[in-house]
Amino acid sequence: MTVVRDVKTGDPRLHQLLASASVLAFPSTGDTFGYAALEAMAAETPVVAARSAAIPEIVEDDVSGVLVEPHDPSALAAGIERVLGESDNGRSLGQAARKTVLDRFDARITTIQLAQLLCQVRGEAP
Repeated sequence: MTVVRDVKTGDPRLHQLLASASVLAFPSTGDTFGYAALEAMAAETPVVAARSAAIPEIVEDDVSGVLVEPHDPSALAAGIERVLGESDNGRSLGQAARKTVLDRFDARITTIQLAQLLCQVRGEAP
């Protein structure tokens, strides 16, 4: 296991690190949106994350990742073992995760959705 702690925003190693990872453990309960999880998912890396804040809206349990109860190290370890124990499961979670990012969180899609919402609020046709 390799733990990487020196990655900062804009680090050119980020995509390569995420794409080469077998799993991203995301136990944070303080990150309200979960960009790190989205970046891992975009790289087809399975995510094991705490069921906290917006994470359940990003990661669908047992479809695009694994959700565990917050502040439960045993549950986090079990989730990681579940992903690592079955390579086919990890691969299918990673593929579904990337599809989720492309379908729901791509900037082109979210920009269109925002424009439609603003038109709706103003009572205009999109």
